[in-house]
Amino acid sequence: MKSLKSQIIKKVIEQETGSIFTTSDIKVKEASKSLVSRTLKYLIEENTIERLSYGKFFIPKKTKYGNLKPKDTKIIERVINDIYKKTKTKPYFASNTIYQKLGLSTQISSEIFMMCNIPQNTTYKIKDLTINLYKFKGEWKAEHIKYLQFLYALQTIKRIPDTTIDDAYITLYNYFKKFTVKDISNTICNLEYFNARTIALVGTMLEKQGYLAPLEQLKYKIGKSTKFNFKFEDTTIEKKIRSHWRIYELTRR
Repeated sequence: MKSLKSQIIKKVIEQETGSIFTTSDIKVKEASKSLVSRTLKYLIEENTIERLSYGKFFIPKKTKYGNLKPKDTKIIERVINDIYKKTKTKPYFASNTIYQKLGLSTQISSEIFMMCNIPQNTTYKIKDLTINLYKFKGEWKAEHIKYLQFLYALQTIKRIPDTTIDDAYITLYNYFKKFTVKDISNTICNLEYFNARTIALVGTMLEKQGYLAPLEQLKYKIGKSTKFNFKFEDTTIEKKIRSHWRIYELTRR
């Protein structure tokens, strides 16, 4: 009969090249988790497998140019499956092409945005990807996607590649101007998943458009003393509106 270590190695080698697995995926009767971990460490030293991130491993595809890491799609697929196992609900995946879809950048972002049924917002890195998990309550509806993508782009406006903050704001504002009253109402409802800075930026757009009714409600949500550090040109957001939402360029003394 093969030793437990040999059985573990056999289970690992049976994994598909480029697929991602964890210690819990390697099931060998009577083998302890610590033995599985030690065996995986041995296989890493033997250059049979590689560690992708904490607790995640893969069998690399070997080429004359070196070992290939899993494709981003494989990593995303694994994250979605892990979330589904824990929450029993499939996360909404907005992809790393949000900025392209909204006309903000020609580059594909290294950031992934997912809404899912988790206890709290979480950000972690796997390979070259930054994966942002946002807590979401309730059932998915297709109409959520439009508002969540817009709000996520606003929240990450400082990190959008290949553009300036002013150009990004103008592009998003032009997108926002096409919203119907129902769209605006739904956007405001979905603000609960985003930070105070995003609320303030939506507030500036509402004020620029002359929608005054929801402004006090939004100002209440962000508090009376919070300040936001943004450098906008007056032609993008006039100074008066910026001051209403306490958007300032903070200067060092």
